[in-house]
Amino acid sequence: VIEDKLTYFVTGVLVLAIMFLVALILSRLYTRNKGEEGVYVYAFSAPNFSYMGLAIIETLLGASALHNATVFTLGLTVFIGSVGIYLITPRNKASLAAIFNPVIIATIAGMIFGLCRIPVPALLNNVTDASTCCIMPCAMLVAGMVAAEKTFLKVFLNHKAYTASVIRLLLIPLLLFVVLKVAGINKDIIFVVVAIMGMPVDFNVIVFPKAYGGDATLGTQLAVISNILAIITLPLLIGLL
Repeated sequence: VIEDKLTYFVTGVLVLAIMFLVALILSRLYTRNKGEEGVYVYAFSAPNFSYMGLAIIETLLGASALHNATVFTLGLTVFIGSVGIYLITPRNKASLAAIFNPVIIATIAGMIFGLCRIPVPALLNNVTDASTCCIMPCAMLVAGMVAAEKTFLKVFLNHKAYTASVIRLLLIPLLLFVVLKVAGINKDIIFVVVAIMGMPVDFNVIVFPKAYGGDATLGTQLAVISNILAIITLPLLIGLL
């Protein structure tokens, strides 16, 4: 069992590393503005797995697949809470204190507890389970409030956001599907990888800039448009798998 979990973790780190390098290249094709470049890198690297991806995998494949998918996304969680914050917030606000935040601490603590098989007190389990129920509504509320500040034209008339969304939703997961299929990777791993990496842009691309005093306009465009288009693309991807 530990070997299986390690396989998912290593796969997740490798996929993240590859996608980060691809994102660096793609972002330069979209803009030469350093601030916007960071947003594009984040958008191509970080799918909305925590709010959508894991829920879809649990619904389709059950609790066991959810655990494997959670291990797969550990690297992404650390990336979003550290490098991600640096990429999409003003450089003068991305301090070490901001990057070494509760998300990173909790992720590292969880990995230690899991690897060392340390039993978690029932009270702590209950608290974390209850807190989990609040994460999505709060994040969606903040994202919605920020998006509402932008005019309709400002959100939906950026043609670059549409092409970037297509890359995020279709080209990236399909490329990974072909590569993993040719490499003879287990079909369960392929499902998790493609399902997670085929999710729309993470809503933190709106939340983080707002929290640190940055401009969330581009992030709002990418998040809103990609999440709307995902209504069409996600069923297509899942059907392919």
